[in-house]
Parts: sequence; structure tokens; C-alpha cells
Amino acid sequence: MNGTFYKLLSQDLTAFGGYQWRIGGTHRPVLRKAKRDRIVTVADLNSGRCNNSVLYASRTIEDASRYAPAWPYRLFEVHGVPVVEGDDKAGFLQLRLGVELDVARVFGPNGAAVVKVLRRCERLTTNEIDQLSAARYTAQYAAWDAAPVAAWDAARDAARCAARDAAWYAARYAARDATEALSVADLVGQYGYTQEHHDMLLKPWITVIGKTWENNNE
Repeated sequence: MNGTFYKLLSQDLTAFGGYQWRIGGTHRPVLRKAKRDRIVTVADLNSGRCNNSVLYASRTIEDASRYAPAWPYRLFEVHGVPVVEGDDKAGFLQLRLGVELDVARVFGPNGAAVVKVLRRCERLTTNEIDQLSAARYTAQYAAWDAAPVAAWDAARDAARCAARDAAWYAARYAARDATEALSVADLVGQYGYTQEHHDMLLKPWITVIGKTWENNNE
């Protein structure tokens, strides 16, 4: 039976799902460009070179976040009949690219705020990078058991991938902290995650850049 699944694709859609899922566990890059309603098949993508490969997709958006390409990426529904079943994904001989969904859904209930921070990361100035690095370095951090949710991991990974050059390396931790905090803002007071922890993670970003998630122009 044809079903609806979810897939995170590269921004320009040149990588359909980023990678194929090979039954033996090996991955190969996929380079064909995907278009809405296009039927993408293993044969199209491999030219017959890898007959035991399948295309993968996830049953939920949360599961799809575990297989994200480098940020920026886009979220789509895909449709197909699975031929291989996994714990959090399924494999297909062909998939049809469906409607595009709001990528903010990947990052949980406060995903729109996370996306605004990520997009602001893409145009940080050299001065802002230096200030973020310094602010993050001087911040005092306490240990806690973070809420075990996929949105936290997805936000962290996306912030890491937002780096454009080596100079961004130090400052990206401040961005990572901010996106992590925003992705679990609804869980303050649970799992040992307190308001103090939340404010601590956001402080370097707010000090240098401000509350960019409250800016409608971001």
C-alpha cells in the first residue's frame, strides 16, 4: 500500500535524501535533482550499478531529523511502498516527492525560533563572530541532564552545519547553545532542565545578537 513518509532534502534538491540506504549498510551519494511529483527510482539514481540499494524515508518528522543533510535543508512528504523495514525508516525502490512542509517542524514546538537563529547565523559578521566566541568563553556553565528529544539533537547539528568558514568555528558553540535551548523551551521545569539552564544557554547569543527569534524580519 502506498504510504506517506518524510524526508529532509538539501536546499537545492540536488541530493534526494542526501544518501541511499544500501541493505548491506554502505551509503552512496545521490546526485540526481528531485522535483515535485517526480518518481525517483533506484535505477534512475544508480544507473543499475548498485542493485541491492534502496531509497530511505522516515515514518515521522522526528525520525527524519536523525538523517538530515547539512543545513540549510528542506522538509518534504514523500510517497511510496516500502520493500525494506527498519526501526525508524523504511527502504523503497521508488519514491514520489510530495508537498514541502515547514522545516521548523523538525525542531519541535518552538522550531520557528530555532530557524530564525540558524538563518541569522548565515550572515554573522566577523565582529559578531569574535564577540560570540568571547561571550561563550566567559559564560559559566552548569551540568544537567538534557531532555532526551530529537529536536535538541537536530538543532545542535543544524547549528554546527551553519558554519561557513574556519573563523566561525568558535562562535558556533554559542549558536548551538541558543538553538538547543529554543528547541526545548517548552520543557523548562522537566528532566532537570531549569529556567536557569535555559537562560544560561541563551545569554551569549542574546548579549551579542539579541532575541532574533522575536524579530519578524529574520
